[in-house]
Amino acid sequence: MQMRLSKRWKLLILVISALYLASAYWGIEQVHRLYLQEVRSEQRDEMEGRVSLLSSNLQSLIYRETYIADSLATLVSLDPEGTLATWPAVAERLLQKSVIARNVGVAPNDIIQYVHPLAENQASLGFDFRTSPEQYATVQQARISQDVYVTDPVDLIQGGRGIIARFPIFLDAPKNQDYWGTVSVVMDVAKIRPLLNLERLADTELALRRQLEDGTTNAVFFGDISTFAEADMILPIQIPNGTWQMAATFSNKMNTKEQVLSFGIRVVLWALIVLIYVTVAALLRASTLARKNARQDELTGLANRRALMELLDKMMTDKPRRHFSLINLDLNGFKAINDTYGHGVGDAYLSHFANLLRKNVRSTDLPVRAGGDEFLIVLDRVTELEQLKKRVVALRQILEGSPFHWRDHVIPISVSIGFARFIGQSITIEDLLREADHEMYTNKREQHSARAE
Repeated sequence: MQMRLSKRWKLLILVISALYLASAYWGIEQVHRLYLQEVRSEQRDEMEGRVSLLSSNLQSLIYRETYIADSLATLVSLDPEGTLATWPAVAERLLQKSVIARNVGVAPNDIIQYVHPLAENQASLGFDFRTSPEQYATVQQARISQDVYVTDPVDLIQGGRGIIARFPIFLDAPKNQDYWGTVSVVMDVAKIRPLLNLERLADTELALRRQLEDGTTNAVFFGDISTFAEADMILPIQIPNGTWQMAATFSNKMNTKEQVLSFGIRVVLWALIVLIYVTVAALLRASTLARKNARQDELTGLANRRALMELLDKMMTDKPRRHFSLINLDLNGFKAINDTYGHGVGDAYLSHFANLLRKNVRSTDLPVRAGGDEFLIVLDRVTELEQLKKRVVALRQILEGSPFHWRDHVIPISVSIGFARFIGQSITIEDLLREADHEMYTNKREQHSARAE
């Protein structure tokens, strides 16, 4: 006979369906939003790490090159004539130690008279810094500070762009009143770029500018000023005579794989929602049937042997394999309890013992009733021998210290315990169970011998 639904039930189903679909939509969007947040968070963390590494590498590179060039300035300060007499050899030795230096020059009285190598930099010979206010300002900065002055990237007279380290030369150190001229080392910007692996930051906008001592900043010399206004992060880069600021903005664009996964998440979740909706009645019916065949011991509520075998098979075949220990417990004298008090008391005794196991293992461990009075425990990721032995001793103390009370009777618990460890060795489940069983019987015999003595 066909069952007809009342209007009330139809309305209830309609309301439940609407709430279900609305909740499903909200849940799917939340999952999708969390996925996008995770993707962006991972992107940001990755890019922040790359930008931080970039700024650190640039800072180290500038310092390294400056300190190498400082040796030339020291030689010129100590002996200008002697150093310049062997100028090509001295300059070449300096360039061999450098990785980004394009050329070095010496300017007595602030006029460049010595350059190496000469071939590509001849245009700078005879250049008087005083004729270029921009360049002369950096020479003056070095003279006033009496220390090296590293410029921002500038256009070079001989072509290209470079970062110039100016070293003032004084002939009366340490008074530094007798100014002789300057030594300049040009770091080639074109050589710096490949060393910094900028291609790893293709999705990042970068900009650089100098931060002045009063907190103000100069014009941006690399990138766009808008990068600072929209920066996701701004990092300081210390250079020998001051500080640069590096700003970075991230594109937060998903790559093709992430876009496909984003779309796939929605499709899969909606498919699951629809599947759940149309099969809910079948699942309710199947749940009743599943209880009968559950992987659970009917008496104690613990996992049964079937559940144990499935778990062991998974743990021993997973890649990588999960390491664990298997504890085998056997109740001593259980037959006598059944014979003395009856099977009903024996069942209650087993349930009491099972509850003790359940309460005294970790949530990651699995207590099992394999059958009769035989119990096992799977200890996940516990394989160190001494630690395992301590666990066994502590477990024995708890179990044997918690007797079963029935009416006026106190029925003690005595247990034999054996164990086996799985640490990835080539072994079958049966061999592992056999090893734990063998250790348990060895313990049983030892206890029997001790009682006989």
